[in-house]
Amino acid sequence: MLSLVLLMVTSVELWPGFVNEIEVEGSRTRREARAVLSSATFLLDRCIQKEAAIEGFLMIDMEVLAAGYVDQVLVLERHESDSVLDEDCVLGVLRSLPFRDRGKEAPSHMVLRIPVVPTGELPPAGVAPTDIARALEIYLDDLGRCTHQSGLEGTTSVVRFFVDKDGRVAAIDDDDLAFSSDVARACVVNTFRRLRFSSGREHDLRVAWPVRVEGPHTPRGRVSHPRTFFEYLGCATAFSLPRGWR
Repeated sequence: MLSLVLLMVTSVELWPGFVNEIEVEGSRTRREARAVLSSATFLLDRCIQKEAAIEGFLMIDMEVLAAGYVDQVLVLERHESDSVLDEDCVLGVLRSLPFRDRGKEAPSHMVLRIPVVPTGELPPAGVAPTDIARALEIYLDDLGRCTHQSGLEGTTSVVRFFVDKDGRVAAIDDDDLAFSSDVARACVVNTFRRLRFSSGREHDLRVAWPVRVEGPHTPRGRVSHPRTFFEYLGCATAFSLPRGWR
């Protein structure tokens, strides 16, 4: 009986490809973010319960100051992580990441999904931060007009939604969308309903995305993805937010 139980236990590991899914907003580049996170993967790997029988992920939003320090790390979404990832361990590693000192500049923000998978396997088809960024890119001006009506300048809210097998937004949970204006709330929800993702998934996926209210809407300038696509817009970037994008 003991040998049978041991055979049923599946070893899991950190999927190293997560560094290529990072979305960055600000003056820092994805190249720098990938390099710093790649150097810390062995530490993140220690946060995994190695004999866990299920996979999972954490969706993280973190702010990096000009001096190179990680000011805050916020969990946007979690999936089966309680039994796979030690969340406090992950947050501790991310807070200690050493970025380059860039002098005086606004903070940069990064969204990353940290997946744990069975050893030797790829993660299931999910919605990476870069996927959400590309889907939202054509709606940036629309979101800017939405947040301008919110009446909550300088705050961050979270939109949680489900992506179905066909890549459509099937449902939206706007409980954390703390806008004082019903018009602004409906505007953001309707904008997210228009998003389209790739199809072919086995089941619906839950996604979280923070939206930052900067103040009066300013038309966006030239966008260059993947370096940044939220320039000049009060909208934040994906897997509880007291603070968020600059």
